[in-house]
Amino acid sequence: MIQFTEEEVASLRRKAATNGNIAGKLLESVEPVLKHGINIPDKAVATWTLFYYCPVHSVQLELRYDEGRRHRCPVCDKTYEGEPYDGAWWRFVNGMNADSCRDLALLWMLTGEERYRSIAEEILLQYAAYYPGYEIHGGIPYNNPGKANAQTLCEAMWIRSLAMGYDIIKDTLPQDKKARIEGDLFTVCAEFLMQYRMDQIHNHEVLVGGGIAMLGVLLDRPDYVEFALHSKYGLAYQLEHAVLQDDFWFEGTFHYHYFALEAFMTFEKFARHTPYGLLHRPEYRRMLHMPVRLLQPGLRLPQVGDGVGDILHKHLPEFYEFAYAVYGDSEFAWMLNEYYRTRERDNIEAYLYGAETLPDVPAFDLVDYHDDENSGFTVIRGGSGQKYLLMKHGRYGGEHDHYDKLGIHFSAFGEDILPDLGTTGYGALHHYGYYKNTATHNTVAINGANQPPANGRTVRYERGDGQILLEAEAVWDGSFPGIDSLTRVEWDEAAYEGVRMRRLLLWQDRYFVEAFLVSNATGRTVDWIVHCRGERTGERLDPQQLAMLEVLSADKPLKYVRKVQSLTPNGIVHTHWKSGGSALSLFSFCSDASTVIYAKGPDNPSTGELSYMLNRVEADGDVLFVNVFEAYEGEDPYIRSVAVQWVDGRASEGDRGSEVDKGWETGREPEEGLEANGGRRVKVILTCADGVKEHPFEIGVLS
Repeated sequence: MIQFTEEEVASLRRKAATNGNIAGKLLESVEPVLKHGINIPDKAVATWTLFYYCPVHSVQLELRYDEGRRHRCPVCDKTYEGEPYDGAWWRFVNGMNADSCRDLALLWMLTGEERYRSIAEEILLQYAAYYPGYEIHGGIPYNNPGKANAQTLCEAMWIRSLAMGYDIIKDTLPQDKKARIEGDLFTVCAEFLMQYRMDQIHNHEVLVGGGIAMLGVLLDRPDYVEFALHSKYGLAYQLEHAVLQDDFWFEGTFHYHYFALEAFMTFEKFARHTPYGLLHRPEYRRMLHMPVRLLQPGLRLPQVGDGVGDILHKHLPEFYEFAYAVYGDSEFAWMLNEYYRTRERDNIEAYLYGAETLPDVPAFDLVDYHDDENSGFTVIRGGSGQKYLLMKHGRYGGEHDHYDKLGIHFSAFGEDILPDLGTTGYGALHHYGYYKNTATHNTVAINGANQPPANGRTVRYERGDGQILLEAEAVWDGSFPGIDSLTRVEWDEAAYEGVRMRRLLLWQDRYFVEAFLVSNATGRTVDWIVHCRGERTGERLDPQQLAMLEVLSADKPLKYVRKVQSLTPNGIVHTHWKSGGSALSLFSFCSDASTVIYAKGPDNPSTGELSYMLNRVEADGDVLFVNVFEAYEGEDPYIRSVAVQWVDGRASEGDRGSEVDKGWETGREPEEGLEANGGRRVKVILTCADGVKEHPFEIGVLS
């Protein structure tokens, strides 16, 4: 056996004899196969699991191993039939078969019960009988095809589990059966994966490379292993070229950072007793440390970019049990200890790969984080750890990135108040139609269209005097950020041609101020957008000011919003939302005549709702938005009123034409050409519960 030594097998058997939970969890995972029998297609009919979503609610349909013709939505109880649901169901079944083969083999290894080994063998033999005849098929955008499944990625995930099961029972099989399984299943699959691996850095190619490498080790084919590990776009190449300098995976999402790590680590677990492993490389360890720096309370991560659900929260032991056993880093032990505060340490990962015990280690200190232009994440924490602000201003990440440069995610008091929504299943209508769009993020959209790819950069990051100042920039100058990875065009070049955006955040512990400057947008519609996970309260707005609109837009994504209201502000607009046990107060100012729009739109999942606010300008020159955010608990906010002054002599309070002292900031005259240089000098004056506070700053000065 390749995966486990004889000593490890003996130890695992001893632990299983005294811990019934381990066998119980394995039995639970294989229960559908044991109850209903093996269900393996004789033709290539499987498609894509991400088609298995309700087209109305964008939630996954109810999955049953024994029912492939009727597919029920758990929200509306509606049943769907035919494609794409049948093919997606078969992809799930293929995966369940492969995972059951692995888990049945483990059960046999631990208990010696022959029926488990026999069913695992039958799964392998049936796939070996059908696999050479499966037709190559696919059609999933930007993915190469499969045979048993519809994309090379799924083929690799499927074959890994079959290979792990076979490795455990291989020595019990006669030579003729081994020859059939190794020749007609594993060799054919390895050659197929090698033919269809894409030339790109991508999580897919890590999955595919890891699958080929495992088959190479299993079949004693050093040529397969060499191709998978050391050819261009192999695993070593991916580590060298796809991990950014701040150790984040280049695709720009926490989901795919961990998804790529899972693919690397599945190979490493299989090959750890061979000379082929790459555990000595520094990238793994650094990648495991990196997201810990950006954690929210409760071991949660924001849902930036693509990815369904919080992969870390769901699968933390799969990443850190093996990592701690290999590297022994106290930070990994802290992650595991935090996870096990609310659950038993009786999962399969801990049992197969974890350390015997986890030590008590000091709590990891979650502090602020800033990267200039790699991942481009800045995290600011406040409120004694109860507030969390993330701004995204780094490199374009390719296919799974969203078009949300300079977007923010804000949490307070245990709630995601201004959330990044992430997305749903990629085959669901809401993925491309709603979630993966600029206007469904907390940033600025031009003409309601998606931002083209751009590499953002930090202009300033300054700490001191009890505050943090961050200014970042994105520019659409016609250049495309070079990236060695395929992507799907879902943006509008013309809408953003020549546009430059600067977002400045001035953080105080109780509140934060922002200035968002949009330059070179003349003749276009500029929307400053936030969505709040809360209900707007009306006592701060005169209902007679609000006009009802039937629709906001006929185009995605704003065609999904409803209950649209608008008002024409005279000065600063104060909006207030209640969110669970907390509240959010927002004072919003625009330098130009604007329309404030309120609406309701889908949350994630789309069975819930968000409250939208857009500040919309038909641009005639540069546009400056100034906003003050305060999240608080209790009845009374800290900030009572806000005034904004800025350099061209206009004031926000009622009379936009009244003069202000242009030398107010330092007692000197403004630098000559400040506006010509793209900048604005701004002062935000807050009347607070304990007095008046002034925040002067400049935004947008070219540097």
